[in-house]
Amino acid sequence: MIRYAWKNWRALTRYAEVGRLNIDNNPAERALRPAAVGRKNWLFARNKVGGDCAAIMNCILYTCKRNRINPFEYLKDVLDRIPSHPATDSGNSRRAAGRNPEKRNCRH
Repeated sequence: MIRYAWKNWRALTRYAEVGRLNIDNNPAERALRPAAVGRKNWLFARNKVGGDCAAIMNCILYTCKRNRINPFEYLKDVLDRIPSHPATDSGNSRRAAGRNPEKRNCRH
């Protein structure tokens, strides 16, 4: 116990000096837990493209959750806007999809 305190003395003294700091990282651990559980689930994505699509969806969902946005309402809003969005090809869609955009189709 003494060795642990000595090795972490700087962090311990900083914690004592600044009263607003958390003594542990439980909030960060809780935030990462869904991603750790998701890693096991992604093993069953059938192929790399399916795994990529699952990762994109999880990223969107976790971002919504982190920003206190209802993910269902967000996705509904985005999907409702797609048909009325102007179809322009500036090359960005191809760059975002990678070298083989036709292989990035997430419907399997």
